[in-house]
Amino acid sequence: MVIGKSKHFLFHYLLKQFPTDEWKSKHLLVAISGGVDSMSLLSILLELKRVLSFKLSVVHVHHGSTDKKQKAFQDKAVETIREFLLKTHSVEKTYWSGLKRSGVTGLKKAVLLNEGVEYVKTKKNGNSGFIGSEAEMRKYRYRMFEEAMKHSKADYLALAHTADDLLETRLIRLIRGTGEQGLTAMSFKKNRLLRPFIQVSRFQILDYAQQRKLKWCEDPSNQSVDYSFRNWIRQEWLLQLERKRPGSKEAIARSLELIAHSKENNQKRVKKICQKLIKNQSLRRDILLAFPDTHDKKQILAYYMKEQGFKNYRSSHILELLKQLKRPQKNFSFSLLGKKWKISPLWLSLDKKSKTM
Repeated sequence: MVIGKSKHFLFHYLLKQFPTDEWKSKHLLVAISGGVDSMSLLSILLELKRVLSFKLSVVHVHHGSTDKKQKAFQDKAVETIREFLLKTHSVEKTYWSGLKRSGVTGLKKAVLLNEGVEYVKTKKNGNSGFIGSEAEMRKYRYRMFEEAMKHSKADYLALAHTADDLLETRLIRLIRGTGEQGLTAMSFKKNRLLRPFIQVSRFQILDYAQQRKLKWCEDPSNQSVDYSFRNWIRQEWLLQLERKRPGSKEAIARSLELIAHSKENNQKRVKKICQKLIKNQSLRRDILLAFPDTHDKKQILAYYMKEQGFKNYRSSHILELLKQLKRPQKNFSFSLLGKKWKISPLWLSLDKKSKTM
């Protein structure tokens, strides 16, 4: 690993994303997998740390797979991270999960979360180890990240998600039919999450890693198109599309980002409208019906339902609400999603005694 002042453009790009006054004395917890993205993120944050004076801790989750190839990768990832950390003295603490003590020898500031191994049963063969679905493993990782956040009292959790990850996620959600809500905009900072690489491509990260002579591990599961739909999109579909029409990948990413920001701006507009229409958990019926655009009416009703705690509702439920609101009767009630709704000439409201579904 090359030590010294970075001349790579990524350093200067991220320096602009971290205003000096805001980050001084903050504590960042970095999630590290051992792959090129997260190792590059840790390296560049250590460089920024010299300039911005924030604190830095690291968390790594070992999934304890019983598959030989996966376990070999996971063990190698631990050793790669351990060697990297032993070369630097700028990390506050290292948090390990799913490991025995032998996995963190040589690190004085190591803290074990969930010491030993917490097992997840895979649905395929019942073997022990973290070889369940991607969703199961992701859920476990984030639970460990939360535990490390509490233990370290960190201000932010930094994740190595890239622009490529974001594009793949959005494509998967669109293919699954999630609609525009699957295109939620992701920014550098949201609440306590940091995604410094969210606008950075894998190619740019690889260039940085090679220039800095970093060591990293390749996850064998990322090479198999049979392992996950994401791998197929990344390694086959997008590559074929790019060969057929060069520049398509960047164009799709740009288009989806514009749609996401448009949706976000529209959500802010709807929220602002609803703040004027909702009072004491009731919605103004007369003003809602005065809106000329049916789409606006449905968006307002969707926002209202979310505010009332509904989760498992569909567009058909929103259409049913709109149908009831248009009825000529002035005062009446009806049932929907296990709750009793009341309508008056001016208001749509819920019976607080009925249970939200």
